[in-house]
Amino acid sequence: MPEAIQCPRCGAQLPGQDWEGLCPKCLLRVWRWRRRKPVLAGLAGSTALLLLVLVIGSPIAALHINRERQHAEQNAVKSQQAAQFLRDILKDMERSVRIERSMGRPALVSTTFDKR
Repeated sequence: MPEAIQCPRCGAQLPGQDWEGLCPKCLLRVWRWRRRKPVLAGLAGSTALLLLVLVIGSPIAALHINRERQHAEQNAVKSQQAAQFLRDILKDMERSVRIERSMGRPALVSTTFDKR
């Protein structure tokens, strides 16, 4: 027959199993306390639930925020590249217009786009 063990919280004798949770006597004591002090028990339960949500939700939110930050950085790099590309096109257009005018011809913007 297995040996009886003692509950570390209330000292109750438990049948010979390794007990990790609350024993029935402790559960009954908590249940009675909850019925005697419902406001305090509700506050304690709400606080425990809030802490649980924070512990689980914070890493998830951090992952989402980090992913969005990475997307924003990638978009910033792409927009800088696009802006540089457009600046290069404008420089080419200005150069073409100056060359056309120096040669005495009317500078048409469409000729610049036809070259690309």
